[in-house]
Amino acid sequence: SQGEPTDLPRFRRLFGPPADDPEFHRLEAVIFEETGDLETANRRWAAYEAWLAGEKHGWPADLARRARAVVLHRMGRNAARLSADPDGDDGPPDELRDLFASMFGGPKGRGRKKKKAPADPLPLFRQAAELAPDWADPAKELFDRYAAAGKPAEAEAAARAYLEREPGAVGMLGALAALYQSQGRPADALAARKKALAANPLDHRARVLAGYATLAAARRQLVEGDIGGADATLDDGRAVCEEHNPAGYFSLRSVAARKAGRTADADAFRDRAVAAEGGRLSARLFLSVDAGLAKLKPADTRAANQALADALAATDPTPREVNLLYAAWDQYHIEGITYRGQKTQEKKIWALLPAAAEAAAPEDDFEALGKGLAVRN
Repeated sequence: SQGEPTDLPRFRRLFGPPADDPEFHRLEAVIFEETGDLETANRRWAAYEAWLAGEKHGWPADLARRARAVVLHRMGRNAARLSADPDGDDGPPDELRDLFASMFGGPKGRGRKKKKAPADPLPLFRQAAELAPDWADPAKELFDRYAAAGKPAEAEAAARAYLEREPGAVGMLGALAALYQSQGRPADALAARKKALAANPLDHRARVLAGYATLAAARRQLVEGDIGGADATLDDGRAVCEEHNPAGYFSLRSVAARKAGRTADADAFRDRAVAAEGGRLSARLFLSVDAGLAKLKPADTRAANQALADALAATDPTPREVNLLYAAWDQYHIEGITYRGQKTQEKKIWALLPAAAEAAAPEDDFEALGKGLAVRN
């Protein structure tokens, strides 16, 4: 940070080349990064990575591979920053650039060449992941960039390659589950969520997401006419569903039982759904929508729709009830499910907010509702 142009050759004369950076490629890369010249920094990093890939470094082979992965990942991050803002300032003022050019041989400020198109970070992350298949950072970068580029097959392959080495990686399992869900593959999403939960069974978020994935998979089975499969899926996920989403769980059980002709069970499950804490409104939404998706008898569907209309017409909703109602409505969007009247329902949910704002309720419930509305809008 306070060097002079003659420092590096003077150091070399006095002490010889440093064993881990004999050409000062790494030092120069860090300096150019600190001055904001990421393009030149990456050229220095590339030279250092090439030295590590050679045979003169004397490092153990596995350590050299890991070091190369670290360098390539860093180059990928730099390239990503350049790609995100290709026209932005990528270096210091001309005077400082000229000083560093005299020290390290970079391009001078005045008359410098026009910027090149930024390098693609994907190959750099891919190389880093290949060199260090047990390292999460490049694998996640690779997954995220493939997913953002609309290449789900490549994203899935990147995740699976990493999970072969680290099968209990909760973060990657969660990302893969979300990818499956976006592709309309709820069974695969549930399998990934269950693996994440098995790796960390006490994690609150993992339990909540496993519960939602259970309902999504069972709902798909019910829509496809596999009532037995839906019941089995719901039985298997009972603990997490009852704990975190009892209204959704018992509503779906009710619809499945009614579809199978088990009227008494259907009524009992319906009553448990509506009686769930804060679930008075959300249960009615689940019952109405799932009745239509499962193609219940017209009379049963009309009854569920009327019960929802009556619930939404109530004038005394609590913040918790409205928040859970909105979460129930969101769930169908997350699962990629559309149905008649979906947009109108959101307007009706918003119409409940003034009354909910006047309710006597714990402060935490108002805060939760406010956060939920902020995220959606």
